[in-house]
Amino acid sequence: MYGDILSKTTKLIQDKYSVDAKSALKYAELALSVLESHGGTSTDFPGVIKVVDVVVKSWLENDGLI
Repeated sequence: MYGDILSKTTKLIQDKYSVDAKSALKYAELALSVLESHGGTSTDFPGVIKVVDVVVKSWLENDGLI
């Protein structure tokens, strides 16, 4: 789907929130999809980091994973 950026985003989520690889991958895919659907680009890693810091963190809190 997104190649290297997906791996990089998955690792970022695992490192920041200590979730398992399967959950991190799921949230990484969703985060990249959300970013692009709102006019961003997955090649802008600082933008990806912002999505992880705000959106993914919120999802994880709501799902009870952090």
